Amino acid sequence: MTLIICYEYYDLYLSLTLIKFYDSNWRLTKFSCFYSIHIDIPDDKLDDPVGPPDDKVNKSKRTKDRLAQYKEKLIENHEWYAKEIGAKYIHFERDEQYEEFFNKFPDLSEYDVINLYKVWLLDKLTYDYDLVLYVDLDVYFTKPCSIFNYVPASTSFCCLTETAQNAGVQKTSNNYYKWYNFDFRSPHSKFWNAHAMLEEEGHEPDQYIFNTGIMVASRAVMEKIDYFSDIDDVIQMMKDLKEDEFSMYLPQIRSAFGYDNETIMAYKTRKNNVWLYPLPKRWHHKHLYKNLNSFMHDTKEHGMSKRELKTEVLADDVVMIHFISKNFEIARFSFIWYSLIWIGSVDDSIILI
Repeated sequence: MTLIICYEYYDLYLSLTLIKFYDSNWRLTKFSCFYSIHIDIPDDKLDDPVGPPDDKVNKSKRTKDRLAQYKEKLIENHEWYAKEIGAKYIHFERDEQYEEFFNKFPDLSEYDVINLYKVWLLDKLTYDYDLVLYVDLDVYFTKPCSIFNYVPASTSFCCLTETAQNAGVQKTSNNYYKWYNFDFRSPHSKFWNAHAMLEEEGHEPDQYIFNTGIMVASRAVMEKIDYFSDIDDVIQMMKDLKEDEFSMYLPQIRSAFGYDNETIMAYKTRKNNVWLYPLPKRWHHKHLYKNLNSFMHDTKEHGMSKRELKTEVLADDVVMIHFISKNFEIARFSFIWYSLIWIGSVDDSIILI
């Protein structure tokens, strides 16, 4: 028998909440699942997004190589988290199911198909599990605190979102449009792409910008989103909007329109009035690229990056780090952080969360 105790801080007061007793035959998250994906894209099919100015290697190639280098350690970290919170963990790779899905979208890049596939899997798995968590392979868990106990995934789509204003979109600035130079991976491009889709169908284009690197949902939520029922029509609309020479959207904005899952998610959740729960930093902490030297041991930049990340993790009680930077080395896979944050084992002790 295990007693889980959660310490929640509200201002200066400490609230002690008894969550639940359970034994080894019944887990608190028995009907929960989380999954990740790694599908290696051949070099000749990699796209070419804008990368950092101090790194001349193709950004997609660099990402591919770093994921390949750390894949096993990242999966080991995911398996550890799943075991500790009592959830089912599934890691998906290239197989017949993926190939069948891939062949449905012959006009899309493989990168775009993979990102549609992760949403398709979320939709599929919610038939089998009450709550489902998706994480990109580049997500690292720092401690065994179950997200399923903290977010309202049974009624809301739980994902990192931000407003256009917070993302830096300046709708009323002439200079913003004059110097607009964002590529298809940019949040700006995804915002305007979804904006055009909603305008096309007469909906108010006040949608959020999504980062689907971490998502939590239930069957009821996925049915409300209704992501795939008309996916071919949605992609055709995206193509038509991109190629519309008489569009009200400036050529430099329209040229960066794409077919990514986050644009479709923004469009679908706004169109279908889906309840959203924006994940706070605790559940989606973005670690962004700083410079190439931060990847190199024995440099001051590397040491600074480690110290900064450790400070951020402790300050925001971070459970999930999304390494957009792909600087996995500073995650310190020895799990040494855990000794600072948690005590014991889920099986036979008191857990401090």
